[in-house]
Amino acid sequence: MKAEQSAVAAIAVQDVVAFTEGLRNARSADDLTLPCFPQSALRLQSLLGETEIALEEVLKVLSFDPVLTGRVLQLANSVACNGGSKRIVDLSTAVTRIGFDLTRSAVIAAGLKRLVEAESLLEIRAPLKLIWERSAWMAATGHVIAQRFTAVPPDHAFLGGLLHGIGELSVLTRATQSPQVLQDATQWRAIVREWQPVLGRRGLASWEISPEIVDAIVSYQTLARTHEGPADLIDVMTASYLLVGLGRSAQPLDSVFDKIRIFKRMQLSLEQATAVMHEAEVEIEDLRRSLG
Repeated sequence: MKAEQSAVAAIAVQDVVAFTEGLRNARSADDLTLPCFPQSALRLQSLLGETEIALEEVLKVLSFDPVLTGRVLQLANSVACNGGSKRIVDLSTAVTRIGFDLTRSAVIAAGLKRLVEAESLLEIRAPLKLIWERSAWMAATGHVIAQRFTAVPPDHAFLGGLLHGIGELSVLTRATQSPQVLQDATQWRAIVREWQPVLGRRGLASWEISPEIVDAIVSYQTLARTHEGPADLIDVMTASYLLVGLGRSAQPLDSVFDKIRIFKRMQLSLEQATAVMHEAEVEIEDLRRSLG
């Protein structure tokens, strides 16, 4: 019996070593493309990452993809972006209304949603869905926090929240080739902790996401971080991450809120946070719905 257990353990170690070696090779070769990500979304990613963006080119690519078109129109008609004005029905007006940053977010959201629903990734759909749902919550919550409490551009907070799990997604989608590494939850969490910042940073750089947003995505979980000056994007992402987590857990918010330094640095009281989250509930839900 002990011999069998030792053999199983040895195989498990070999699997982890082989998997992490594959991650190193992918990083070295810059092979960090997410599987099942639509080509139209990748093309738009490239266009929207350029210094000078041509609206006509963006509209041309969008017009060939009804799903991406629908996401942009939904976002343009959300409470946060339209505020009850006349409904927007044409693509040019929608892109002009929300700007290129939020258009990019809508495109990325549509791509990530397709990734979650891909038949080839069926065996990891449950964890993919959890990452996607957390991303939608963080994007919407970050947008509200940035807009109401800071000088951080809400569009940056939205995109940062949407992409916060990109490193984890990159690690997870590669596990389809080595599903055995998912069986040990503790070991898997250790792999994700080690590799998601590395693959996340490299992947986001290849998408030409701004360095400020990339730094925030890689650093937002550093709760002990201190800095001078007003709240920045990392602060906003940290706050939204914590509020989303605390709001969806069984632990009462008031039992831990005052112990978290990030809220003190943002001069955000429990009463304010609770009131804003309540007031913004419709806005947050509408933004999440616009992401699919």
